[in-house]
Amino acid sequence: MRHLNVAFGNLRSSPEIAPLFFKTYRRLLVQGFPYGIFYTLEGGRIIVWGVMDLRQDPAMIRRRLRG
Repeated sequence: MRHLNVAFGNLRSSPEIAPLFFKTYRRLLVQGFPYGIFYTLEGGRIIVWGVMDLRQDPAMIRRRLRG
């Protein structure tokens, strides 16, 4: 949880810190764990769409983000 809190803190202080992953979705890696925080930036807000295990097929992650 500590690493996740650090990642969210980094995200709050620098929302554009993570590269684009798919369309407007960005992926911020959680240090020391195979997880990524997937989010978008919308009008000054950070919308978190999920924290997902990165060991799965990237196509599956993209399908989940599409909803």
